[in-house]
Amino acid sequence: MGKIALIAPFPKLAELGEEVCNEFNEQLDIRIGDMEEGVKEALDAIDNGAQAIISRGGTAIAIREAVKVPVIEIAVTGYDLMRAINNAMRFSASIGVVGYKNIIYGVGTLRDILKIDLKEFLIGSDKDVDDVIIRMNDEEIKMVVGDTIAVRKASQNGFFTVLVHSGKEAIIQAIREAYNTIEMVNRERERTEEIRTLINFVHDGIITLDALGKVKYINPIAERILNTNAEEIIGHYANDMLPGLLTDDIFKTSKPLLGEVSYVSSGLIVKDIIPVISKKKLVGVIITIQEAHKIQKAEEKVRRELYLKGNSARYTFDDMKTVNEKMKELSENAKKFAIVNSTILISGETGTGKEVLAQSIHNYSLRREEPFVAINCAAVPESLLESELFGYNEGAFTGAKKGGKPGLFEMAHQGTLFLDEIGEMPLKLQARLLRVLQEKVVRRIGDDRVIPLDVRIISATNKNLLEEVNNGKFREDLYYRLNVLSLHLPPLRERTEDIPYLIEVFINKSVRKTGCKMVGIENSAINELKKYSWPGNIRELENVIERLVVLKNGAIVTVNDLYGLYEKHIVREVHDEGKNEVTTLDIAERKAILKVLDNNGWSIKKTAKELNISRTTLWRKMNKYGFNKET
Repeated sequence: MGKIALIAPFPKLAELGEEVCNEFNEQLDIRIGDMEEGVKEALDAIDNGAQAIISRGGTAIAIREAVKVPVIEIAVTGYDLMRAINNAMRFSASIGVVGYKNIIYGVGTLRDILKIDLKEFLIGSDKDVDDVIIRMNDEEIKMVVGDTIAVRKASQNGFFTVLVHSGKEAIIQAIREAYNTIEMVNRERERTEEIRTLINFVHDGIITLDALGKVKYINPIAERILNTNAEEIIGHYANDMLPGLLTDDIFKTSKPLLGEVSYVSSGLIVKDIIPVISKKKLVGVIITIQEAHKIQKAEEKVRRELYLKGNSARYTFDDMKTVNEKMKELSENAKKFAIVNSTILISGETGTGKEVLAQSIHNYSLRREEPFVAINCAAVPESLLESELFGYNEGAFTGAKKGGKPGLFEMAHQGTLFLDEIGEMPLKLQARLLRVLQEKVVRRIGDDRVIPLDVRIISATNKNLLEEVNNGKFREDLYYRLNVLSLHLPPLRERTEDIPYLIEVFINKSVRKTGCKMVGIENSAINELKKYSWPGNIRELENVIERLVVLKNGAIVTVNDLYGLYEKHIVREVHDEGKNEVTTLDIAERKAILKVLDNNGWSIKKTAKELNISRTTLWRKMNKYGFNKET
């Protein structure tokens, strides 16, 4: 608890303070002094550690003007004033009540209640008392009720006087208020120190201005960046002391200016100029500044963390072992492409391993330590694809994340951005992508700033993009931008010699993934798998092997197991003109999806859930097979 001093304008109040201390075990530094003498006592008490002053009437007002610690007035209650007036009425029916507002407040009410001749004389300082005495003489008032200064001067001029005393309750209330005020001041001081420490040690330079544009505060970081010192510029106009830092537009428009760029003696800085508005009026300006090169370093650090959080490539060329000559040649060419920064277009059917190849290229390149960011252009709705790729600013559209969001181009800075199924990108976004590739900068949605980029683009497609160009579905200029270097992955049916090796790899992988026992597979089953056309390519083969591992769980896989598997999961036997044949996966998948759609009344949501695929994937397959409710 803080130390409190009671400055009593008259001895009786000091005695009352002593009684309160004894009765309530309070510790007060009690001193006697009226007006100027009271101010001197208050200053001395503060020098001795007082954190708050208690006093009364004009003395309290005088002390408050002279000190910086809280001053709490001992209230004069209506009962105190009534007691004094009651004593005065014993000697005179005409009474003048003299004092500061805090002393004589309520006199008019008492006059009406008591039906007596009370006249109030308000003073603002002790100098006013002499004029009041002259007026009371003119009005033939003989009795004066008031505080110390009024009573003392009235007595010297022959008036009868009664001093308004305060009760113990008023002193106790003042003590409580003083302790509360000290606590509040200490909390505010701690908060101020926290803010000051924060402002002084943040990485941003901070300058605050008043409504006229004069410097109120500048933190050490801003002093260093701007090569100035606080003593020289505080109190002066910012435009005079820091030319080029501030524009008059902020005072005319009261609108913030964010991300502005300026040159200062230390180099390039980025600044935010923010108006401070109170009651719809500009009352000040806050300017924050950062050195551009430090922003770049921080950006690189963030991007590095994004890389560590999952934007990384797992596969390498070691994961693409093959005995196929075409695949060996493709791997060698891909390694040569990896060491340069040209764009690469990878083509191939679905499931041939286009992303595995893209990751391998990244991990073989000089960008291997930087992010590898991938997006499937067909899997993201058109309405979201733009914001995913290019990012957006806060408030750019309804539902925009607070603070905005960086796009995948920014996240892939200095690394690789893999655009899978690029042929599905809408023409509108193709134009934006082309601009990014040409200018090597990106602009977030809702922002007017451009962000420099250093990104290697690898794209992939299962379509014939040149045919798409001829059909007007893909921009010719973008096609040639993306197709500087090209790689074509052959389908699995053209590299059947790799199937036995891939089967072994996928068996081992599935055993680790599922916890099932290792299975063996008969040569006749392997030969049967080599005969299949594999429209889903390597991905389809991996899925089939995982199912076999789960179903057989340690047993030997035979040819019959394959047909059973086909019947349940991939294809089923059908009779056509008396012959048994195995339908292709596409036919089986089409029939399976159609059956589930019918069972669910063509509800996309229910069907996708039952098939355990996304609604986007279901829509794509329905379009592929030409489904409608009349199918």
